[in-house]
Amino acid sequence: MSASDLFATLEAGGARYSAHTFDYSIDLNAILERLSPMARMFFVFGNEEKGKNLAVEQIYLPRWVEDHDLLRQFRRLTDDEKLEVLCLFTAPIHESRHHFDMMLTPFGTRFYFTLAQEYLDFQLFSPFLLQHQDTIQPGPLVELAERLGNFGKAIPDQWKTRWDAASRQILAFGACTDFRGIHPTVKSVVRDAKATPRFLGMEMEMVTVNGLATSFSPKARPDWYMRASTLLEGRAVIASLAWIIWNLEGYEELAPLLCRYVSTLYPPDENYDYRFLLDIAAAWMGCASIEDAFQKLDFATIRNILFMVDSAAWFGLHAGPKLKDGQPVHENLFFRFIYALQEMEIAYDHGYGGSPLELLAKIEDLERAKAFNILPFDSAIGNSLTFLQKASHDTLPRIWQTEIRDHFQTIFNQLGKALATRRQEGYVTPMAAAYHGNLLLYVAEPYRFLLKPYSPKAWVKDWFEFRNESFFTADSVSRKRRRLAGQFGLAEAVISCECGTMIAAAIPKWRARHTVVCGHCRKVHELRAGDMSWIRVPDDDED
Repeated sequence: MSASDLFATLEAGGARYSAHTFDYSIDLNAILERLSPMARMFFVFGNEEKGKNLAVEQIYLPRWVEDHDLLRQFRRLTDDEKLEVLCLFTAPIHESRHHFDMMLTPFGTRFYFTLAQEYLDFQLFSPFLLQHQDTIQPGPLVELAERLGNFGKAIPDQWKTRWDAASRQILAFGACTDFRGIHPTVKSVVRDAKATPRFLGMEMEMVTVNGLATSFSPKARPDWYMRASTLLEGRAVIASLAWIIWNLEGYEELAPLLCRYVSTLYPPDENYDYRFLLDIAAAWMGCASIEDAFQKLDFATIRNILFMVDSAAWFGLHAGPKLKDGQPVHENLFFRFIYALQEMEIAYDHGYGGSPLELLAKIEDLERAKAFNILPFDSAIGNSLTFLQKASHDTLPRIWQTEIRDHFQTIFNQLGKALATRRQEGYVTPMAAAYHGNLLLYVAEPYRFLLKPYSPKAWVKDWFEFRNESFFTADSVSRKRRRLAGQFGLAEAVISCECGTMIAAAIPKWRARHTVVCGHCRKVHELRAGDMSWIRVPDDDED
């Protein structure tokens, strides 16, 4: 098994996180079941005296370099077994970093606020999809209008507003914001050669994706642009590396071990989201790559630089919501990240010697920050709490499917509780960018509720599978009809028209009034929910 396959297996089995379904759990027993015998023996050797009910944070103490017997056991492992052990211990750190980033920042609020609105927009458009299964061709949902146009058809005017709202949400969200959902749906990327911010010798170029989302692309890598996953995955990788360095600092084979860990799990020719922050750190240290830095520099310097880049990403994730012309808009998290890097570079070049986390409050108060309309911390958190409350009162009650509504309400409640605590702390908190990497060692009592496992219900899992597939294929119409019916409360009604035609119509149960047009005489039937009898929920008797 390759190291990347091993890491994926560990995540799937014991250290699991899915942002959409909020499926977060760390099961040490499940992780151990997937290890090789020697890796399992190493874990048992280090933890057998800590009791049966082992909390996850207990496995990280003491540091291995402070336990001579444990370090001796580690030395006896083969190179592959050492890598496996590091994967075992960093998988919970990696996934926990994601979970806490999503629950402690304005970005997390934006993510779930938008995800709930996307669901509602799709719900409002869903009757059209059910009523026109015979004309919908296989292909991604975001290409629906184009595919209909290829057959000389179009989305009717009465549905166009609903479709525009749904497709805009999908394209904007998927381009730069979505995280561990689907591969970004990119219809267009327009580069702006005049907007080229620089930092640490790197030149970036502003890009507009799908005509809706703004990001930045390194000039040296024009085939790639920053997404939310760039900051989130980069922070999770940095957290893992910082823990390994803290845990094994002074171990004679640390440099080659770190090189192998990074190059195996996060090779430069694969998903660049995992490596971009490492490349920034390497550039800050004057190195060609992070592997080059491991080989040439002392680890105190490396930890400091990783801490700085991590803190800049933390600043980026505090891009908050605000109102513009009465409509909610969000700060650009990538611009905030780049701004933080620029100001950090200036500060440290001019002799600043403090913590990068403590610097964040200072740089957001600069005149340059005000000129760029960067939201201060308190405004970003306060506005996020206001938006959560608004979504709970306005958006969630309109969602028909109870399990979906309860899912988002649970997340909103936890976000509200966590952000209210964060508001008292500011940027500086061990939950932000712990110098030792492992935030599991610093989860204070007010945040312990976030460690509680959450298992999404059946219709939640079904929706996100359905959403991520985004297909209506000709050979699975019945399955799609049944899923639409269960998600959005669609049912079939039969109406007898005056022309003698019997009309079968797909009706959404969540709407109080219904308009049905006879295909024969074009008579418009205006109906209320109490005026008809439901025949059946579509496909409720199908397998």
